[in-house]
Amino acid sequence: MAVVAHDCPHCQVKHVGHHVVAEYRPPAYRREIHSFLRCGHCGRASVAVFLVLEGRGLSGSHAEISQHFGVYPNAFQLLSFAPAGDTPPIPEHLPETVKTYYSEAIMNIKIAPNSSGTMFRKTLDVAIKQIAPDTKGNLVNRIDKVAKDGLITKELAEWAHHIRIEGNDAAHDEDPFTIDEAMALHKFTELLVMYLFTLPGMLAERKLATSAEMDAAD
Repeated sequence: MAVVAHDCPHCQVKHVGHHVVAEYRPPAYRREIHSFLRCGHCGRASVAVFLVLEGRGLSGSHAEISQHFGVYPNAFQLLSFAPAGDTPPIPEHLPETVKTYYSEAIMNIKIAPNSSGTMFRKTLDVAIKQIAPDTKGNLVNRIDKVAKDGLITKELAEWAHHIRIEGNDAAHDEDPFTIDEAMALHKFTELLVMYLFTLPGMLAERKLATSAEMDAAD
């Protein structure tokens, strides 16, 4: 059985082997091979469409992914892979350190929920350091301090504590952190970082654009 390496759209594992379960040639498109694939990590199915390239050592009419891909990988061009990946987008204007931990968190929601929950807490921790670098103490005290100083609202402080508590559970609780819990924590964290960084960044961009438009009008 041939194995095709590709990012899995279901479990989000990068460059994972997909086993060719079945394949089909549409009568009207004889150079295309439609392959039914099974992810070697999560076992869920995807469909890939390959084009058989001429002059690459294979007869196009007899080429099969299951039989020839391992020997002649350059004889096949991947045209499409479905379903499309469902990794959530990263909000704009995040500081690089915040973006790093947030990205790791969302990439692990489905494949490693415990790690995802821990990284969402880390995202919160680093975000608080970005907006209040001189604030000292543990995360509890720092959240309360930035709320008292008006850097975040009372409601956002409650969300921040929820992220902190859930992230602690993901890292230390005996019961495994679930995908649903990680997805819920993602929503809390997404709204928090958008309030802290994305919206201010968008406003700054709008101010610059408005200033440029006014200068051009003069």
